[in-house]
Amino acid sequence: MFKQGKIFGINLLDLLIILGIIGAAIFLLTRQDNLIAPTEPQTFRISFFQPIIDPFVVEPINIGDNVEQHGTSLNFGTVVAIETGIGYEWNPNAEGVLTASRAGEDLSLWLTSEVTLPAGSHNNGIMIHGNRFAVGQTVTIRAGDSVLHLRISGIEEA
Repeated sequence: MFKQGKIFGINLLDLLIILGIIGAAIFLLTRQDNLIAPTEPQTFRISFFQPIIDPFVVEPINIGDNVEQHGTSLNFGTVVAIETGIGYEWNPNAEGVLTASRAGEDLSLWLTSEVTLPAGSHNNGIMIHGNRFAVGQTVTIRAGDSVLHLRISGIEEA
């Protein structure tokens, strides 16, 4: 079985190198995170949400405005839908239970952009130019003349 540095006729050093290569291959294959490489440009709708935002921040945003990640030129497409509602925040009541309450004159915002680009999809998100974005992630974007700190609430193929 083990003679002169060989196991079953295979040099021990060669065996360790083979096992290392196999381990590295398995590691790289599992790190792909179910990424689907794009074959042609795809159109995605990315929905953003913020439960409380000042009205003057929402006013300058219009349908057709460009949406970019703030501080970069990463393009999230153009605005296709803007919806506002009553702004709310979560505060504890007398019993210490968190309850939603109206946030003064502030609004809530749902903003949807549509982007067509070679983006690979994965589990609950997409890859845009090598950057992964997922549902629940908070991003700072520029839409029109406003800079917004929003949460991604949905990503789907259009």
